[in-house]
Amino acid sequence: AGAATDGTEGDVMTYLPDLYYRYEKLDAAHFRYGIHTEPVDGTYRHFPASLVGRYKGYVSDGKLYSRSGVPPTANLTFDEFKMAATARGEGFQLIDFAQHCQLAMLLYAKYKTRNLQSVLGSGGTSYNEGNETGMRNAFGLTDTTPETATGYVQALGIEGIFGCLSEYLDGLYYHNGLWHIT
Repeated sequence: AGAATDGTEGDVMTYLPDLYYRYEKLDAAHFRYGIHTEPVDGTYRHFPASLVGRYKGYVSDGKLYSRSGVPPTANLTFDEFKMAATARGEGFQLIDFAQHCQLAMLLYAKYKTRNLQSVLGSGGTSYNEGNETGMRNAFGLTDTTPETATGYVQALGIEGIFGCLSEYLDGLYYHNGLWHIT
């Protein structure tokens, strides 16, 4: 029957595997990415395995959840979302910069392009009433295509991976003209 996506069995998450990566800039418009499941040499950096929410965040009783069939929470500040994530307990957080990069690199490797909208579609939805999470449940883990990506774009089992609602990214901040990764 599969796992319940309504939260009665807990959050619905996507597993990001333990990976090692490197990239090099070939010229102004081209990059080469290397991704492995084992450390290859000293030039590869490590992405530890982690879980990320399958759905856009839903805050209830001051805690952040990944559930189907609920409207994604909007109009909270970064600090409020971060507090709602950490209120869940040890190991819970907002998606951080490393996880964001890991998702991108997995998709670049899968589709052999950085133009992900060309293969997944551009999507587009808003926080309007009725735009509940779970609109891609019938897709299972299948990625969307430009023909099927009205509403939420889905990739790697994550609904709304891009092209819809704004998000906060932890571990990255801008100060005095420089981006800092923490």
